[in-house]
Amino acid sequence: MAPYLESVIDYLKLIGFYDILLPFILVFTIVYSILEKTEILGHEMIAGKSYPRRSINMIAAFSIAMITVASSQIVGVINKALGPIVVAILISVFTLMFLILFGREIKDDPVVKYYSYALVVILALIIIWAAGWLPDVVKYFETNKNAVNIIGIVVLFGVIALLILWITDEPLASAPAKKKDDE
Repeated sequence: MAPYLESVIDYLKLIGFYDILLPFILVFTIVYSILEKTEILGHEMIAGKSYPRRSINMIAAFSIAMITVASSQIVGVINKALGPIVVAILISVFTLMFLILFGREIKDDPVVKYYSYALVVILALIIIWAAGWLPDVVKYFETNKNAVNIIGIVVLFGVIALLILWITDEPLASAPAKKKDDE
Protein backbone atom coordinates (compact mmCIF):
# COMPACT_ATOMS: atom_id res chain seq x y z
CA MET A 1 0.00 0.00 0.00
CA ALA A 2 2.83 2.42 0.82
CA PRO A 3 4.46 2.26 -2.65
CA TYR A 4 1.15 3.31 -4.22
CA LEU A 5 0.86 6.29 -1.90
CA GLU A 6 4.45 7.29 -2.62
CA SER A 7 3.81 7.12 -6.34
CA VAL A 8 0.71 9.31 -5.97
CA ILE A 9 2.68 11.89 -3.99
CA ASP A 10 5.49 11.77 -6.53
CA TYR A 11 2.97 12.24 -9.34
CA LEU A 12 1.44 15.26 -7.57
CA LYS A 13 4.91 16.69 -7.13
CA LEU A 14 5.66 16.05 -10.81
CA ILE A 15 2.59 17.94 -12.07
CA GLY A 16 3.30 20.91 -9.78
CA PHE A 17 0.54 20.38 -7.23
CA TYR A 18 2.76 21.51 -4.34
CA ASP A 19 4.37 24.36 -6.25
CA ILE A 20 1.26 25.88 -7.83
CA LEU A 21 -2.08 24.68 -6.52
CA LEU A 22 -1.42 24.47 -2.77
CA PRO A 23 0.26 27.92 -2.49
CA PHE A 24 -2.58 29.36 -4.62
CA ILE A 25 -5.24 27.88 -2.30
CA LEU A 26 -3.35 29.05 0.80
CA VAL A 27 -2.87 32.63 -0.39
CA PHE A 28 -6.40 32.87 -1.81
CA THR A 29 -7.95 31.62 1.44
CA ILE A 30 -5.94 33.91 3.69
CA VAL A 31 -6.44 37.03 1.55
CA TYR A 32 -10.14 36.34 1.01
CA SER A 33 -10.79 35.79 4.71
CA ILE A 34 -8.95 39.00 5.63
CA LEU A 35 -10.91 40.97 3.03
CA GLU A 36 -14.20 39.48 4.24
CA LYS A 37 -13.47 40.14 7.91
CA THR A 38 -12.18 43.68 7.54
CA GLU A 39 -14.59 44.78 4.77
CA ILE A 40 -11.73 46.91 3.47
CA LEU A 41 -13.15 46.94 -0.07
CA GLY A 42 -16.53 48.11 1.11
CA HIS A 43 -19.84 46.64 2.13
CA GLU A 44 -23.39 46.71 0.92
CA MET A 45 -26.58 47.10 2.92
CA ILE A 46 -29.21 44.42 2.35
CA ALA A 47 -32.38 44.59 4.44
CA GLY A 48 -30.68 46.80 6.99
CA LYS A 49 -27.68 44.48 7.48
CA SER A 50 -24.13 45.12 6.35
CA TYR A 51 -22.55 42.45 4.14
CA PRO A 52 -19.06 42.49 2.62
CA ARG A 53 -18.80 42.71 -1.15
CA ARG A 54 -18.02 39.07 -1.77
CA SER A 55 -17.52 39.29 -5.53
CA ILE A 56 -14.98 42.12 -5.26
CA ASN A 57 -13.21 40.36 -2.40
CA MET A 58 -13.08 37.14 -4.42
CA ILE A 59 -11.64 38.87 -7.50
CA ALA A 60 -9.02 40.69 -5.43
CA ALA A 61 -8.02 37.52 -3.56
CA PHE A 62 -7.85 35.56 -6.83
CA SER A 63 -5.64 38.21 -8.44
CA ILE A 64 -3.28 38.38 -5.47
CA ALA A 65 -3.05 34.58 -5.34
CA MET A 66 -2.31 34.36 -9.08
CA ILE A 67 0.41 37.01 -8.81
CA THR A 68 1.90 35.15 -5.86
CA VAL A 69 1.96 31.83 -7.71
CA ALA A 70 3.52 33.51 -10.76
CA SER A 71 6.59 34.40 -8.68
CA SER A 72 8.72 31.34 -8.08
CA GLN A 73 10.68 33.13 -5.33
CA ILE A 74 7.55 33.80 -3.28
CA VAL A 75 6.37 30.22 -3.75
CA GLY A 76 9.79 29.01 -2.59
CA VAL A 77 9.54 31.14 0.55
CA ILE A 78 6.01 29.82 1.21
CA ASN A 79 7.12 26.20 0.77
CA LYS A 80 10.17 26.68 3.00
CA ALA A 81 8.22 28.49 5.74
CA LEU A 82 5.18 26.20 5.89
CA GLY A 83 6.80 23.47 7.99
CA PRO A 84 8.00 25.70 10.84
CA ILE A 85 4.77 27.75 10.72
CA VAL A 86 2.67 24.59 11.10
CA VAL A 87 4.81 23.53 14.06
CA ALA A 88 4.41 26.98 15.69
CA ILE A 89 0.64 26.89 15.17
CA LEU A 90 0.41 23.37 16.60
CA ILE A 91 2.41 24.41 19.67
CA SER A 92 0.13 27.42 20.19
CA VAL A 93 -3.05 25.32 19.81
CA PHE A 94 -1.77 22.72 22.27
CA THR A 95 -0.75 25.46 24.70
CA LEU A 96 -4.23 26.99 24.56
CA MET A 97 -5.79 23.54 25.02
CA PHE A 98 -3.51 23.02 28.03
CA LEU A 99 -4.65 26.35 29.52
CA ILE A 100 -8.30 25.48 28.97
CA LEU A 101 -7.77 22.05 30.51
CA PHE A 102 -6.67 23.66 33.75
CA GLY A 103 -9.67 25.99 33.84
CA ARG A 104 -8.23 29.20 32.52
CA GLU A 105 -10.69 31.45 30.67
CA ILE A 106 -8.80 32.46 27.54
CA LYS A 107 -11.34 34.72 25.87
CA ASP A 108 -10.38 37.96 27.65
CA ASP A 109 -7.12 36.84 29.25
CA PRO A 110 -4.28 39.35 28.83
CA VAL A 111 -1.70 36.54 28.98
CA VAL A 112 -3.26 34.97 25.89
CA LYS A 113 -3.29 38.36 24.16
CA TYR A 114 0.45 38.83 24.71
CA TYR A 115 1.00 35.19 23.78
CA SER A 116 -0.64 35.90 20.42
CA TYR A 117 1.63 38.95 19.94
CA ALA A 118 4.64 36.73 20.61
CA LEU A 119 3.31 34.19 18.10
CA VAL A 120 3.06 36.91 15.44
CA VAL A 121 6.70 37.88 16.11
CA ILE A 122 7.75 34.22 15.86
CA LEU A 123 5.88 33.82 12.58
CA ALA A 124 7.54 36.97 11.23
CA LEU A 125 10.96 35.59 12.19
CA ILE A 126 10.13 32.31 10.44
CA ILE A 127 9.20 34.19 7.27
CA ILE A 128 12.41 36.27 7.47
CA TRP A 129 14.38 33.02 7.84
CA ALA A 130 12.54 31.37 4.94
CA ALA A 131 13.18 34.37 2.69
CA GLY A 132 16.90 34.03 3.38
CA TRP A 133 17.25 37.45 4.98
CA LEU A 134 18.28 36.28 8.45
CA PRO A 135 21.97 35.58 7.61
CA ASP A 136 22.22 39.01 5.96
CA VAL A 137 20.73 40.71 9.02
CA VAL A 138 23.08 38.84 11.38
CA LYS A 139 26.07 39.65 9.16
CA TYR A 140 25.07 43.33 9.08
CA PHE A 141 24.91 43.50 12.86
CA GLU A 142 28.25 41.70 13.19
CA THR A 143 30.13 44.03 10.84
CA ASN A 144 28.43 47.38 11.49
CA LYS A 145 29.72 49.43 14.42
CA ASN A 146 26.42 51.30 14.74
CA ALA A 147 24.46 48.09 15.20
CA VAL A 148 24.21 48.65 18.95
CA ASN A 149 22.55 52.01 18.29
CA ILE A 150 20.10 50.44 15.84
CA ILE A 151 19.21 47.67 18.30
CA GLY A 152 18.72 50.30 21.01
CA ILE A 153 16.39 52.31 18.79
CA VAL A 154 14.37 49.20 17.90
CA VAL A 155 14.09 48.23 21.59
CA LEU A 156 13.09 51.80 22.50
CA PHE A 157 10.35 51.83 19.86
CA GLY A 158 9.20 48.41 21.05
CA VAL A 159 8.96 49.63 24.66
CA ILE A 160 7.10 52.76 23.55
CA ALA A 161 4.66 50.65 21.51
CA LEU A 162 4.05 48.34 24.48
CA LEU A 163 3.47 51.34 26.75
CA ILE A 164 0.98 52.82 24.29
CA LEU A 165 -0.83 49.48 24.09
CA TRP A 166 -0.86 49.19 27.87
CA ILE A 167 -2.09 52.76 28.44
CA THR A 168 -4.79 52.76 25.76
CA ASP A 169 -6.11 49.27 26.59
CA GLU A 170 -9.42 49.45 28.44
CA PRO A 171 -9.70 47.31 31.54
CA LEU A 172 -12.48 44.74 31.51
CA ALA A 173 -14.21 46.17 34.61
CA SER A 174 -14.80 49.59 33.04
CA ALA A 175 -16.06 48.22 29.74
CA PRO A 176 -19.81 48.63 29.35
CA ALA A 177 -21.83 45.45 29.69
CA LYS A 178 -23.45 44.14 26.53
CA LYS A 179 -27.20 43.95 26.51
CA LYS A 180 -29.06 40.96 25.14
CA ASP A 181 -31.41 41.66 22.28
CA ASP A 182 -34.89 40.41 23.03
CA GLU A 183 -36.41 38.91 19.93
